[in-house]
Amino acid sequence: MKKKRMGFRFAALLAFALFSKVLSGCAEPTSPPPTASTSNAPADTHPNVILVIVDTLRADRLDAVRNGHPVMPRIREFARNSWRFTQAYAQSTWTKPSMVSIFTGTYPPTHRVQYGLATGALMEGQANAIQILPGEYTTIASFFRQSGYQTIGIQTNPHLKADFGFGQGFDEYTYLQWQEAPGLTEAALSKIKAARAPFFLYAHFFDPHASYEIREPWFSSYNPPPINNQEQQYINTNYTTDFYLDEILHDLGSTKARKYPDLSDNAREYVRCRYDGECAFTDEYVGRLFDSILKDFKNTIIVFTADHGEELWEHGSVGHAKTVYDDVARVPLFIYVPGKTPARIDSPVETIDIEPTLAAALGLQPLPAWQGTNLYKDGSPSADPARPVFSEIRGSLAEFGLYLDMVRQGNSKYIANHTSKKTPTLPTQEFYDLGKDPGEHRNQLSLGVSLPPELEAARKQYDAENARHPYTQIPLEYAVSSEEHREQLEGMGYLPGETRVKEGEGALGK
Repeated sequence: MKKKRMGFRFAALLAFALFSKVLSGCAEPTSPPPTASTSNAPADTHPNVILVIVDTLRADRLDAVRNGHPVMPRIREFARNSWRFTQAYAQSTWTKPSMVSIFTGTYPPTHRVQYGLATGALMEGQANAIQILPGEYTTIASFFRQSGYQTIGIQTNPHLKADFGFGQGFDEYTYLQWQEAPGLTEAALSKIKAARAPFFLYAHFFDPHASYEIREPWFSSYNPPPINNQEQQYINTNYTTDFYLDEILHDLGSTKARKYPDLSDNAREYVRCRYDGECAFTDEYVGRLFDSILKDFKNTIIVFTADHGEELWEHGSVGHAKTVYDDVARVPLFIYVPGKTPARIDSPVETIDIEPTLAAALGLQPLPAWQGTNLYKDGSPSADPARPVFSEIRGSLAEFGLYLDMVRQGNSKYIANHTSKKTPTLPTQEFYDLGKDPGEHRNQLSLGVSLPPELEAARKQYDAENARHPYTQIPLEYAVSSEEHREQLEGMGYLPGETRVKEGEGALGK
């Protein structure tokens, strides 16, 4: 991909220098990485670390059973032998900002990398701009490389290419476009077998993302309902780039009328069976990856989570990047640490907690930039049940004008809608009691219940702390998209085909 960066580099370096005392040790080194750990122990005594992300995986699928068949039995069993956090929240409900949060340990309002392709100009002479993860932020790979680890990334999502800053800190970073689970598992094992210890591996599986391919024998074992020929055609022919996108654009208020009719109840259940088949397919091959690691690399910590979940019409729509309901905001999270007692933690946590928790488990010094919480204290995992947790969505494109955020504290969940282009299906405020209404179907505000003041206070404190973070002073950078990249995004259902442009049109500096 051809790209050019904006002329922000000098300003970014200057801003970062002003905060160097606050973020001492955070910047990615320009000299060769050190060979010793930042702790007192030699690096080669530290466990390897593997971070597995499954794209678009709902938290509830680990325990789901369909037609008597567990959907993800292998990963569920592995979670039982780990520290399992059952109420984990992604910091955004679409891939890019969520992964930047996981990589940097910061909230989206702090890192501000919110959008994919911007089809409108951000400044004079600019179009087709893509936000880049700034080089001044310290990524999880940079942290481990500075601690003496060999760092390897292998991923499958076009939003996360090295061109867009996601390769920072990795000794090797490989993008395998939409590689299916068998190939990714094989590639990951090949990489770590050639690596030196200790190593850090990030592996990103894509399979549960739309268009939900039929995976056998799992799909048939679910006894999917019959559907008519017309709906079969909608689902099987360009589902992601046509039917799925049609529904999403209408839900976001970008189109006034639907091109296709809503699916019948049977057809929706048919689609859910396809999604669950993808989850089962992924489970099989991630399970094989875990089995090989336990056999050949016993001294390895494994972290398993997702970038976000997926709505399957629980609130009238399908997909992600539109709301912050638990269907999309809550994700699976477990950490396997060799020799440590398994535990189940039911208090809310966040995916930005991964880095400080790993640092504590490894005896490494945490970074001042991290906003997450260490979940490993006094020799065991735990979480504060009174701690507020946060998630948000501003859409995959700035043009949608979407902005919702949520705060959860205990079983109380507050959703605030700041969307500039109001859609009739999204209330301005929502308040749910998840203990009594886990499906978030009864907005307590509409029933006359007052919003607990501590929720609004927590959100105001969150806004204030994000605004004070030094990363907010670092200007963002942009890359120009290529035609190839746009085609990849269309294949994922992110862009309508009629907005495509030729490579070089509206490029920066033209």
